[in-house]
Amino acid sequence: MFRLVCFDEDISRKADWIYLCKIAGHTVAEGLRFTYEPESPDETDILGILCAHFPPHFFQGFSSFVGMKDDTKAGIQFIRHKVKRMIQKMEDPEKDYTFDVFEEVLFAVAISFVRDDIDFRKSIKLDVSYPFLEKEREKDVIVELVERFGYRFPKAKRMAQKVVRFHEMLLKEDEDSNLFFWDLDYCVFFGKTFIDGIHMLESFSGEQSGYGYDYACGIFTDIGMKAPLRLVGTRVANETANEASRKEVIASIDKLFHGDLYNDV
Repeated sequence: MFRLVCFDEDISRKADWIYLCKIAGHTVAEGLRFTYEPESPDETDILGILCAHFPPHFFQGFSSFVGMKDDTKAGIQFIRHKVKRMIQKMEDPEKDYTFDVFEEVLFAVAISFVRDDIDFRKSIKLDVSYPFLEKEREKDVIVELVERFGYRFPKAKRMAQKVVRFHEMLLKEDEDSNLFFWDLDYCVFFGKTFIDGIHMLESFSGEQSGYGYDYACGIFTDIGMKAPLRLVGTRVANETANEASRKEVIASIDKLFHGDLYNDV
């Protein structure tokens, strides 16, 4: 299930929030299936998503790190494994999860894809019907929140819409309106290419932002894949590089604030 923002692990778990996390997880799982697991067995659907919603040549150079010859095919294979794991997390009834930064990319792309599909269907007068947009399901959640958990109807309706309407789960400008644990870091780290994103995560700046070497490796190991050594490097090499960067930053700060004073002495 998806751990929502108000799900505080330091207090006793509230039954209503566990319920909402499970509903949200189910919605996200269905949205991911619709986007990345189409009925057709070939790769044309995901290729179209890759071309339309990712930066150009997003997986450039990635194939050489995973023993493949085609960057696009390597990227599609990686996406499929990541999405499979994301769905597993969302459908786990016992444990609550959030997404890593690259999974947030896939999450955001799926939401955008579904929104575009809904707009297209409406424009040509097609029925907008998805397993994660059933009006009856939204009504069921409202009833459950009111009758089982004592919510007042306006709040129950508002919460039901947030956990059932997949296409409306994008980040809100007002952070207090977000139920989901994520921010715009995914745009910063993966705004160019996948390889650039991994290098940024394990860099000194990534480390200072709360990510670092282990986090970068976890993007691979979470799906049962060894982190490509030629891509992430060794821990020792990473620590050495980040320590050098740290010293450069400190030296630059010292020069900025004290350089002229010392030079004049």
